[in-house]
Amino acid sequence: MKKMQDMGGFFVAAVTPYDEQGRFSAPALHKLMDKTIAEGAKGFLIGGSSAECPLLTHEERVEGLQAAAQYKNREKTKLMASVAAISTDEAIEYAKTAKALGYDAMISTVPYYYKFGMKAISAYYGALREAVAPLDGACEAVPLLEAQGRILSESVAAQFNFPHFDNSAMDGFALRTADLPETDSVKLPVCGIATAGHPFEEPLPEGSALRIMTGAPVPAGLDAVIPIEKVRVEDDFITFEPAGLRPGTNVRRQGEIFRAGEVLLTAPRRLTRGDIGLAASLGYAKLSCRPVVRAAVFSSGDELVEPSDGRPLSDGRIYNANGAYVTLAARALGIDAEYAGILPDDDAVIEARFREAAATHDLVICSGGVGPGDCDFTAAVLNRLADLRHYHVALRPGKPFSFGYFKEAHTLILGLPGNPVASATSAENFLRTAVEALQGVHEKQLVLTARLEGRIKSRAGRRDIVRGVLKTAEDGTLLFTPCPQQSSASLLSVSQSNAAAIVPEEAELLQAGDAVRVVIP
Repeated sequence: MKKMQDMGGFFVAAVTPYDEQGRFSAPALHKLMDKTIAEGAKGFLIGGSSAECPLLTHEERVEGLQAAAQYKNREKTKLMASVAAISTDEAIEYAKTAKALGYDAMISTVPYYYKFGMKAISAYYGALREAVAPLDGACEAVPLLEAQGRILSESVAAQFNFPHFDNSAMDGFALRTADLPETDSVKLPVCGIATAGHPFEEPLPEGSALRIMTGAPVPAGLDAVIPIEKVRVEDDFITFEPAGLRPGTNVRRQGEIFRAGEVLLTAPRRLTRGDIGLAASLGYAKLSCRPVVRAAVFSSGDELVEPSDGRPLSDGRIYNANGAYVTLAARALGIDAEYAGILPDDDAVIEARFREAAATHDLVICSGGVGPGDCDFTAAVLNRLADLRHYHVALRPGKPFSFGYFKEAHTLILGLPGNPVASATSAENFLRTAVEALQGVHEKQLVLTARLEGRIKSRAGRRDIVRGVLKTAEDGTLLFTPCPQQSSASLLSVSQSNAAAIVPEEAELLQAGDAVRVVIP
């Protein structure tokens, strides 16, 4: 390594750039380095905290070091590698990589820096998943048409090879490639026909072909199928060019897709239409599934009125939007969610209804009234009935949140914010985590990268969830346009949007053209 006095000058702490597919982009890093060298930079720090190194995979960190190493000694450019990691062995590996690539210097930071740098929202997810155990209870055999969305409890294996037999991949003519002469054109007699469910069972003379349909068994000895569109049929003969025909051409071999004993559906998993179709093709009429999570959904507050005819309400009253939204969000996760109504600002009534719900359900969800205010009756009752964890998550909308267990029934309770959009955001994120924990599954949400149309203002130190519209440009680029109205008090933006942008904690302003991470509810 160079002496530090040789490392003078202006150094740039490089970020980690990604392409639109979410992969590390070496060309984008090189573009950044070219620009900053032109502006007077003497060197670069690669893989440091500006590169979000705690969030990078091992492969991404090595890719970054390798991509930057191409600038070694270019215009006297110096390179410094960050090799910090929570694991000492991992830090040593990064150091060895940097040394082998010819880096001029290394820096490291002690592990506690990264441990305490985790996002508050990640801490919440972790605490929630740790606190919630999968439901106990007897599994049941569920008919296929009732199994969509249920959680598979026993893995499913094939009991036979598939295909069961060699069969034709298309309509055409089956033949022996060994019978084909080395000529530009071949003429063969057609000596029979095979269709799906009706195999040809007679011996086929040498030097002949068999008319065959898609899915029909290919008789023993025949090893290729030529498509019907590549032959000329005259009377009982076909004429074709044999070039390109090889043993196995257009033939599906027995067991080539899966073999007997192979596990094709691994438990636990949420069953999709595709899973159920596959199970049907394997001959299963029922699948073993975990018990359904039963949930009771409450809204809280004397100001709430159930929807009726859409007329304006008297001062101080609002229609209850949370009940319908949260109940449907819960049902979309494959659980039996019952809307249990509005809780009045009455201590005794709230306690009685919570006790009843906890005794007959696996999960109780309540929106509103769970904060520390003097009028938050729900919070006061829950503090008596439940072992409650209160969180103020670094998230907008959706900051106030709580969860815990009722002491007597050990039923999970989730306290959602009262503002409709905050409640909806919490339902889409935290409720999903809780339900998956109860079901014993963990499903990663699809995150896309899009180009921002417009501007997004945020505040450092919290994660913002911005509703908007995701569309595809003519060139195939994904574009995200924020809804103009982002108020937590109105579900208008939720109704108008089809996606949400995740603004990271460190961002304060995103400009048009910036890349944004987008999730689809």
